[in-house]
Amino acid sequence: MNTYILTDAVRNTRFFSTNSTSDLFEMRFWAGIARLQEDNRWLCVVAPKKMPSKQRLAQAGIQLNRMLVIHPHANDNIAKISEKALKLGKCCAVVAWFDELEKAERNSLIETAQSSNAACIMIKPTGSKRNSTNNTVIKIA
Repeated sequence: MNTYILTDAVRNTRFFSTNSTSDLFEMRFWAGIARLQEDNRWLCVVAPKKMPSKQRLAQAGIQLNRMLVIHPHANDNIAKISEKALKLGKCCAVVAWFDELEKAERNSLIETAQSSNAACIMIKPTGSKRNSTNNTVIKIA
């Protein structure tokens, strides 16, 4: 099961959790992300655990020419990479996968996303080693 945290400047923060791995859920997820790209800003994807093919992303409406995928090294801090991408102000959204996400890191990402007028989608598998957030509910802003 994955927990999703979405934060954006307009709708504040919302949480949800799902164990759906269906193609339909994946396509709906990426189609929702594609709607965020409508202002021609970049989409930054950090530490993806699973990504659809380029063809499926394009079918979902993702502008591949405005998408950056970052595969960090083992010791890199995903929260810091995500926050830096948000602070640069060039991204409409940052989608990041976390094995661990502390409450302070989550709150910092939410604040940075709001001040950057961008969305930040934090995805975390439920049952991670250290989990300072509720496993069944995620706050999405």
